[in-house]
Amino acid sequence: MMNFIAILFVDYLVYGPWRDPEGFNFPLSIQFPDYARMGFLTGQASYEGLIMLIIFAALVYAIMQYTTVGFEFRVVGESPEVARHSGISYAKTLLLGGLISGGLAGVAGFTVVSGLIGRLRPRASPGYGYTAIIVAFLATLNPWLIIPAGIFFGGLLVAGDVIQSTLDLPFAAVQIFQSVIFLFIIMGEFAKRYRIVIRFR
Repeated sequence: MMNFIAILFVDYLVYGPWRDPEGFNFPLSIQFPDYARMGFLTGQASYEGLIMLIIFAALVYAIMQYTTVGFEFRVVGESPEVARHSGISYAKTLLLGGLISGGLAGVAGFTVVSGLIGRLRPRASPGYGYTAIIVAFLATLNPWLIIPAGIFFGGLLVAGDVIQSTLDLPFAAVQIFQSVIFLFIIMGEFAKRYRIVIRFR
């Protein structure tokens, strides 16, 4: 639900007060100045994005492994009932987790808008948030494994552009491939948790 609120709020900004007066009435903000763009320090937005990824992965790992808040996150995630009986506030932990994850998603959105596009526009993300769910599952919720998993799926998205131009295939082919990967991840988790027993009478 909050996704749609954020999307509509961005639409309000780019169709309203933040619209570029010289943008021929397109719903775009003004071009960001160089100092507000990623790559201003190193000259390459991808370098700075990778540095930010490593920093935030280390930060999340430290929080989850070495702090009380991280312990509460793990307990609530594994068993809400155990968390309640242990005196951990389920609602408070859920809200705090949502705020932190939303902040991290905002940082990711900043890298897209500031590093790739250079201005604010509607629907700047073609579904990166949903791709991130698959990345998290592929990384088994390990912050360090998020890095190679994210790079892998980033390569898939870039490959989608190449596929469209060279093989004349729709971008949906990449989305199907992502879905197949997600399906196999779910099947693997099912196989780890459950055992199929066939009994003959």
